[in-house]
Amino acid sequence: MEKYLLNLMENGTKFASSKAQDDIRFFLSKKCLNLYMDREVSQIEKLFFFKRNLKKKLQLLKPDDYLYLQYPFYMGRYVNKVIINEVKKKSINTVLLIHDLNSLRFGGEKEIQSEINYLNNFNVIVAHNESMVDWLKKNNCNSEIINLEIFDYYTEGPDVIEDSQNDKVMVCFAGNLIKSDFIYKLSPQDYTLNLYGSGFKKEKLNTENVIYNGSYTPNDLVNEMKGKFGLVWDGTEVNNVSGIYGKYIQYNNPHKASLYLACGIPIIIWKNAALSKFVEESGVGISIESLDELDSILSTMTVNEYQKMKENSLIISKKLRNGYYTKKAFAAAENSI
Repeated sequence: MEKYLLNLMENGTKFASSKAQDDIRFFLSKKCLNLYMDREVSQIEKLFFFKRNLKKKLQLLKPDDYLYLQYPFYMGRYVNKVIINEVKKKSINTVLLIHDLNSLRFGGEKEIQSEINYLNNFNVIVAHNESMVDWLKKNNCNSEIINLEIFDYYTEGPDVIEDSQNDKVMVCFAGNLIKSDFIYKLSPQDYTLNLYGSGFKKEKLNTENVIYNGSYTPNDLVNEMKGKFGLVWDGTEVNNVSGIYGKYIQYNNPHKASLYLACGIPIIIWKNAALSKFVEESGVGISIESLDELDSILSTMTVNEYQKMKENSLIISKKLRNGYYTKKAFAAAENSI
């Protein structure tokens, strides 16, 4: 019995994926063989060559072998259909890890059922957390579903990101600043917010305690980021995470949380986020209803309270850097088939 991982590539050399997908690939590649497909192809090439090329790759697989996949594939409906049709012909075991559920984030009932129907073609689904597992089951996902808990994060950066010597607590926020307008509504008094990412609008800032530090690649960011806490928040408001982002964060695992913890930084997260349960149970941060609470919480936090969260974060950091949750979830997936 062999295990294979289907990889989609750009230009034949670069992986077409996010940091989260890259890390899953890195950890799984140590236990399985890789199948490479070219993702950067024209519509005509998809129609005429993708199916043929995939069939050729899948010839290596025998009945009862395992094929791991990362979803979505981001190559359109035709490729989605080709992949499942060709996989079914092989009578192999399939394990699909979800990175995003676009129907949950953007779709209505029709889109949700269409995506669920597609997921039901795979033997096992690896979902972000308990909330996503429950949502999938509620919407009639009949595949076996495994809880990932949190995304692992591979880095060779420093184990501990030191807080600079400052009278005020430093809080990091890394991500897409274009969809994070809440940063312009903050007026922190007892902490400073260090921003990292693209899309910053300096002219909208109205406080000296929110500081923009530039945009970096994931590999460089771990060497540049400074702070005692990492913030997991989204959207336009400071008193809650509303709209599309507020709905989605109740089911998904924001990858920035894994970034912070991999660096040994405790987390501040919206209390209604799905990942807040992991944060609280692991003792690696605090859950809050509103960012307006932060000044009071941080100014009254004791050294011992913070140190305990820091120690717990370093324990989780070692797990994330070594692919603990990925390996655990896929082992459970294999055992469930």
